[in-house]
Amino acid sequence: MFVNDNHISESALRGLCAFMGSALDNCRDASDINKNNELFELINQLVDKNIFLAVNGKVIPSLYLLSVKLAGYLKAPAFVEKMNSDYNPKMNPDLQENSLIFSMAFLH
Repeated sequence: MFVNDNHISESALRGLCAFMGSALDNCRDASDINKNNELFELINQLVDKNIFLAVNGKVIPSLYLLSVKLAGYLKAPAFVEKMNSDYNPKMNPDLQENSLIFSMAFLH
């Protein structure tokens, strides 16, 4: 993501990605930006850096759903499958089934 991101704590890096995503989402003139690609790249960085999970080791449901939705829009089925296998089990149990159904809809 960044040349020197190894000097930033995991918590600070998570926060930085959240702020970047929020700034991107709130851009007034984004006609020359592909927001879906940019947000998906941020999410990929969280996964690649192994900081997708919250500090408590759980998945943030809204981030999971956004990740699946973007992967579906961008036709990245392998990423949706990764969400299902690696991250769905780390959600609160009462959300797992519906999240899995949501993600399977994007796969089909």
